[in-house]
Amino acid sequence: MNERIIKVFMASSDELAADRAVFGNLVRRMNDLYRKHGIYIELFQWEDFDAAYGRERKQEEYNEKIRESDMFLAFFHKKAGEFTVEEFHVAMDEYSKKQRPVVYTYSRNLTPEEEETEELQLFKRDLLEKMGRDWCRYGNNDTLKLHFLLQFQQMDENRHLYQAGVENSVIRVDNQPLANIRNIPFAANNKAYTDMIQRKEALGKKVERYRTKVRENPDNMDIRMDLSDALQELDELNKQFEQHEYFLFDIARMFARQSGKACSRRIMEARKLFEEGKASEANGILNVEDMLHDEEVNLNTFEKDKAYVKEVYDNLKQDIQAYLQKIEITIADESLTKTERYEQANNLYNDLTELQNKIGDETQDRTELLAKIKSLINKP
Repeated sequence: MNERIIKVFMASSDELAADRAVFGNLVRRMNDLYRKHGIYIELFQWEDFDAAYGRERKQEEYNEKIRESDMFLAFFHKKAGEFTVEEFHVAMDEYSKKQRPVVYTYSRNLTPEEEETEELQLFKRDLLEKMGRDWCRYGNNDTLKLHFLLQFQQMDENRHLYQAGVENSVIRVDNQPLANIRNIPFAANNKAYTDMIQRKEALGKKVERYRTKVRENPDNMDIRMDLSDALQELDELNKQFEQHEYFLFDIARMFARQSGKACSRRIMEARKLFEEGKASEANGILNVEDMLHDEEVNLNTFEKDKAYVKEVYDNLKQDIQAYLQKIEITIADESLTKTERYEQANNLYNDLTELQNKIGDETQDRTELLAKIKSLINKP
C-alpha cells in the first residue's frame, strides 16, 4: 500500500506551548489510526525547524514548508505574533493560487483577566471584514481536538476513512475515544442537553429506589409496575438524548465543512451562537425572511448581470449553506415541538431544493439530511 502524506503546518507563538503539545499528541494518536488506511499526518511546528536548521531563523525555509502543506493552522491567544501573521498571509496567498493549503485560524478563549493586544484585534477585524472568514474558538483540549478532527476528515472524504461519531457522549474514531462531547460548549452549555442529563440522573435514582423496594417487597405488584414505568420512561429519555446528541454533533460536523472558507456574517454569527450552546438563538439568526430576501437579490443579479456571475454564484452558494444550517439547527432545536421542527425543516428543505435547481447546484447530497428530517416523525 502506497502511503499518502497529508502535511499540516501549525503556526503559533510561544504563549501556546501547552496547546502545541496537546495538538502534537492528538496527531500522533490519529496517525496510529490512519496509517491503517495508508495515510500519514506530517506535522510541522517551529520547534521542528529550530532542531533542523539551527538557532538562526530562516523564514524562507518556513515559507516553503507552508507552501508544500495541505493544511495550515494559525493559533492565537492574547497576541498576534509577527511571524505567525506573516506565515498566515503566505498560506493565504498560496491558497489563492492553488486551493492548497486549506487555512484554518484558531483562537483560544480569553479568561476574564486576559486581554487581546491591539495587533490581534486588528488581525481579527481584517479577517472578518476584508476576507469574510471566521476563526475556530476553543477553551479546552476537547474542543481543540474536535475542531481539528472534523476539519481533517474533510481533506479526503472519498477515501471512506473512519468517520468521527459520538456514542454515550464520547467522540470516537474507529472505536478509539478522542474527546468527550460534554466538555465542548455547544453541548455543555446547551440547555436542552443539560436538562436531559439532569432528567436522566433523576430518573436513574428513581429506578434504583424502586428496585430497592422490589427487593424488599417482591410480591408487591404496584411497586413492580412503578419500576416498569420508570424503566420505560428512562429508556425513552435515553433514546431522545442519544438523538439530540447526534444532532448537535452533526451540526458541528456541518460547520467544520464550512470552516476554512469565506462565508456570510449571518453564518458566522449563527456558528458562534451554536458553539456557545445557544442553538435556539442560532436558529433565530438564520431568519427565513432575511434569507429569502438575500436569495431574491442574488438570483436577480445572477440572471441580469453576467459580469458578476462568479461573485453572485458564490453568494448563492452561501445562501445554500445558510439553508443547510437553518435546517440542521431547526432539527435540533428542542425549544420547538417535534411537529414544529418537522414542518419547518421540511419546508426549508423544499426551498433549498428549489434554489439548488434554479442555479444548477448539484454539490450537496441531501439524502442524509432528508433522512434526519423524517426521523423526527419516525422516532418516539
